[in-house]
Amino acid sequence: MLNLPDLPNELLHQIAEHLHPPDWHDLEGRNTMHGLQSFSLICRRSRDVGQAHVFRDIVFSFRCAIEDERWLAEDGTTLPEWDHRGENEPGSPYRTLAIFCTFMREYPSLGQAIRRLKLIAYPRGPLITNHDSGPRPSNLGDDSSTEALLLHQLIALTPLLEELELKDMLITSTTEYWETLSGPLPALRRLDIDYLKRTDSQGHVGDILGCFSTIGNVRVRNLPRLHEWPDDIAPPNMRIASFTCLDEGSEVEVLLDYVYDSPSVETLRELYTGFSPSAFPVYDELLSLVRPNLECIGITVSQPGVLRADYDPPPNLSPYTKLRRLLLKCMMYHDMAPINNAEWDRLITVLSSCQTCDHLASVDILVWCPRGNISWLQSLNTSARRRMEDVLLKLVEVTSLRATRFMLCCRQPLSASAEGLLRHALPRLAEKGILRVAYSARPDIPAEIT
Repeated sequence: MLNLPDLPNELLHQIAEHLHPPDWHDLEGRNTMHGLQSFSLICRRSRDVGQAHVFRDIVFSFRCAIEDERWLAEDGTTLPEWDHRGENEPGSPYRTLAIFCTFMREYPSLGQAIRRLKLIAYPRGPLITNHDSGPRPSNLGDDSSTEALLLHQLIALTPLLEELELKDMLITSTTEYWETLSGPLPALRRLDIDYLKRTDSQGHVGDILGCFSTIGNVRVRNLPRLHEWPDDIAPPNMRIASFTCLDEGSEVEVLLDYVYDSPSVETLRELYTGFSPSAFPVYDELLSLVRPNLECIGITVSQPGVLRADYDPPPNLSPYTKLRRLLLKCMMYHDMAPINNAEWDRLITVLSSCQTCDHLASVDILVWCPRGNISWLQSLNTSARRRMEDVLLKLVEVTSLRATRFMLCCRQPLSASAEGLLRHALPRLAEKGILRVAYSARPDIPAEIT
């Protein structure tokens, strides 16, 4: 617990002003800037009320001007813009972070109280997505070196950090950098890496992961594609607990390299992918290694132009005896139907294979339907829709299921007539509360599930 009643008002005012600049927006009453606004409000409350507060989780989110529709806020508006101010100019996200470091140096008890640190850096200028492994835009300037310096400072000021999450960072990925970074974190027990972008030719993600070989719970998401990896990667002595890759099968080959002859064979518990296991033979090989211990699996069952029910056999999940959570995604782009009758049957077959998974506690079926068009559901055979209801209700009966959701994810709320048609298409699922509608700006796992 950090006691703040004696902090000078002038300092609190300075911190609050920098952490909550006037040009930030609050969408639907939520703090879009996550920890930055939350921290400023806590500071102000401390100044006004003079009571103690606990600083354990700090989330820094550097959101920039992004025009791609996948990065819209949930209410359809664009995310707040950052202009191209330098790191030392008022309002710069890096200046904000630097001020916070100064604050922690002045009051060490703040840094010692922090247990979880999450850094999110969305790109400035042209969009860099997980599907774009090209060069950095030239207008990014020295952001990578700035991030590296500030991250070093943060690590030094948070000696008792237990969880570190880095998302879309531009930091330099040299072995020397990460060795010095990971050294002073004896309490770190969870590392969450989400697509670290390489910015030079000296380092690679293998170096980064190898520096954290003593951590017991490593979560890796969206690694760069295989062609960015050297041929002579030596698998680190790492214990990967969760792996998510949403792009290509080559990422599975990378993971396979790490799993072979490493402790991850025993520690991998969660595996989420953007494709079907049957689409890549190497994926079957990986699953055969980790199957005895795998508890959570997420796969894409239907994706127009990528998976086809007539030649991609449905995966059989019955051998996953420890399976606790299953996530099945069906993707839809523009006006393409996410599921036809053959793919619907494929989905039913996958669900039927889970009836022997006695420990299954959660099943989520996500249909990404951005425009809220449900005509594809009405076009399915009535008997096919009834079979889906039968298999889900049977799963609830024969397993340990506590949470079952058939969730339509779209960008905008459905009309009243569309909701009525949805309930009419799957009436028993609607009656049992299994049928849901969620709103998401992009095809991620909705907050209702995470």
